[in-house]
Amino acid sequence: PVAFLWLPFRAMRETWQISANPAAWRTQPVAPLLRWWWGFYIAAHFAGWITSRMAFASDNVADLRLLAVAEVAAAPIDVALH
Repeated sequence: PVAFLWLPFRAMRETWQISANPAAWRTQPVAPLLRWWWGFYIAAHFAGWITSRMAFASDNVADLRLLAVAEVAAAPIDVALH
């Protein structure tokens, strides 16, 4: 259940390394850009989890306004990934 925390990074890292040098891909360094992507990936996942929990707990207009603010605040993380 927690494999989503590292398997996408591993897949992207190996894809990056194989693309750089198929013959010796295991020795290829990992670019900092990939680590930034991974940080945004994790942040987007947790931001989505938080906002979905907020949505299910909303039962008045004030809660929905707070949810809207949280969604707008989380949107740049998703944009950075795509």
